[in-house]
Amino acid sequence: MQIEKVDILEYNDMINFANSVFHLNFAKKLSWLYNDNPNICQHHHSIRDEKGNFIGLIASIPMTIVNGTDTLEMRGVGTVSAHKKYRGQGIMKTMLLHIADHAKTENVDIMVLNGNRQRYQRYGYVPIGHHMKYTVTSANLKNHNVYDSYTLEKVKDDRYNDQFKALADSEYQHVIRPKCDYIKRLDTWKNNTLAVLKDGEVVGQICYKFNTIVELLLAHKVDIISVLKLFSSTIKSLPIIVNCYGHQQILQNTLDIISENFKSEKCAQIKIVNPRNLVRVLLKTHLLRTKIGDMSVSIHIEGIDTFQCIIRDNVCSITDCDDINFDYSYTLEEFSFAVFGMSHSLSAPFRLGYLLGIPNIDQV
Repeated sequence: MQIEKVDILEYNDMINFANSVFHLNFAKKLSWLYNDNPNICQHHHSIRDEKGNFIGLIASIPMTIVNGTDTLEMRGVGTVSAHKKYRGQGIMKTMLLHIADHAKTENVDIMVLNGNRQRYQRYGYVPIGHHMKYTVTSANLKNHNVYDSYTLEKVKDDRYNDQFKALADSEYQHVIRPKCDYIKRLDTWKNNTLAVLKDGEVVGQICYKFNTIVELLLAHKVDIISVLKLFSSTIKSLPIIVNCYGHQQILQNTLDIISENFKSEKCAQIKIVNPRNLVRVLLKTHLLRTKIGDMSVSIHIEGIDTFQCIIRDNVCSITDCDDINFDYSYTLEEFSFAVFGMSHSLSAPFRLGYLLGIPNIDQV
């Protein structure tokens, strides 16, 4: 099967094909990517029939994980679709293998695929991350005083957009998505967004649907409980449901204390393309936060790579392992969990996550 990139002039045909396979309106459902954005075609790969019609489509969207002063190149995989008449003929397999090979030529470090279907694991993807939903009742909040300096303001226009984006970009770990993506995402919630203000300055953003906080973005040291109590009084509804992801450690710690219960599920799958660069960046981040003596550790990740991490004078380098015993051996799934800060869920006696003090990488 021949795979080719989608031309910008084929934007409408591409959207119509995706809509027909998923029975969705992509321009509305994922407006920040697909609504009136023909340039998105350059990140889509397709398989055609003899007449040139789409029978397979896959997206590989460039993203960058910013980790302090370092970056990790990432691709968001999506729109994996095959025409119903051609299913069972290896279209999905061909496309997934193609974009993986393409990512290697572009020096990509990680590929992320939303959803948790087991079939993707055959192509090197493993489940990662936790999506948690916390229930907060009036009893959880009643004894907490709200600081007078905090207020919530309904967002009715784009006056706070730049400040919201600056707040998102100020996170030590965050994801840079395609140009203007963040502002377009704000448009999705324009009728259900609150600005969190402290003494008139934007320190947070709440996107919500009914009594559920879909996205909660807060600056460092903002009193989370005060914000939640203000939110409950603003929408005049309790209990409230708060969405939280594994990388939001401070928020998670607070919600663990004040919530009644929570539900947790895996939220994505990743394929590690360049583990050496990933480990190097994470080790460097760790060195900035802790004093660690000179050390050497050999890492073997089953099915991927074997290498040695050497730390001398607070500098991390990675070399090949030749004829040495492996100090730490991990399966792909174990390593993936450790990378995304989920080291507590591993079973190995000495975790890569604990060794590195893995920072919290933002989820897709």
